[in-house]
Amino acid sequence: TPKTEYTIKVNLFPKYSKKINQIVGRTTGEKPSILSASANLDSSKTFCIISWNKGPETGIIGSRIVVTSSLHKKAPGVPDVVTNVTHIPPSGTYSYLLKTKPNRKHVITIAAKTCSEVGSYIVATGHCISQVQAPASIPTPTIVGSSASTLHIQVNKADETNGPIR
Repeated sequence: TPKTEYTIKVNLFPKYSKKINQIVGRTTGEKPSILSASANLDSSKTFCIISWNKGPETGIIGSRIVVTSSLHKKAPGVPDVVTNVTHIPPSGTYSYLLKTKPNRKHVITIAAKTCSEVGSYIVATGHCISQVQAPASIPTPTIVGSSASTLHIQVNKADETNGPIR
C-alpha cells in the first residue's frame, strides 16, 4: 500500500532472540516512476537512442524497456509482423541504444524498477522508424517441365518484410 511502512523482524535463534532481534528492511510502498522519456534514430539510422528521467522515489534500482515493433511499409499480401521485446538496461543508466531492423516502426515504453516492483510504463516521445531495405535475395525463376510448344516458369515471391519491391 502506498505510504505504508513495513518492518521485518528476523529471529534466527528464538532462544537468544533478545540479543539478535533487529530490523532488516523497510519500504514505503511507493511505485517507482519515469518522469519523461524520448526515443529517436541516430544519424546513421541504424540505432534508436532511448533516454529517460527517473522519478523522485527512493530505491529505484533499474528500468525495463518494452519495444513493440511492426512493419513500417507493407507490400500487398504481406502480413504485418509485430514483436514485443523487453530490454533490461544496466542498473544506474538512463539511456539505451536499440539496434533496429529494416522497415520497422518502434513504440518504446519504459518503467522504473525497485527491488520489489516495476512501476507504470510510459510511452517515449519521438520517432524510431527504420529505413526500408530491399530484400536480401530475390529467388531466380525456374522452368518447371516442358513440352514442344509451352514452357512453365515458376516465380517464387521474395521476402518483403524489410520493405516492398517497387
